[in-house]
Amino acid sequence: MHDFAAVPWYLTEQIYETFRQSAVDPADFFTSHAEWLEAALDHERQAEHYGVTILRVRMDPESFAKWCTEQSRVNDAASRSEFAELRAARMINWLGG
Repeated sequence: MHDFAAVPWYLTEQIYETFRQSAVDPADFFTSHAEWLEAALDHERQAEHYGVTILRVRMDPESFAKWCTEQSRVNDAASRSEFAELRAARMINWLGG
């Protein structure tokens, strides 16, 4: 049995900056998308070394903002993680897992 971990995935510098600038915890972000990507890829390699499969969940600012409004949430680390986990669970269920 595989273990899975959902990771919020920011495809572009622009998307990353949109999330960082609208976050209530901008200090939790790396200063650039390039720095974040390097750390994310390293984290992914480490996780997979221990048998954890990383599910990259593409973060879309509009979908996330809508979800936050519907759930009365703010753009913080907990919300970003929960959003990614919910999306990953939907993907797994859709795939029949």
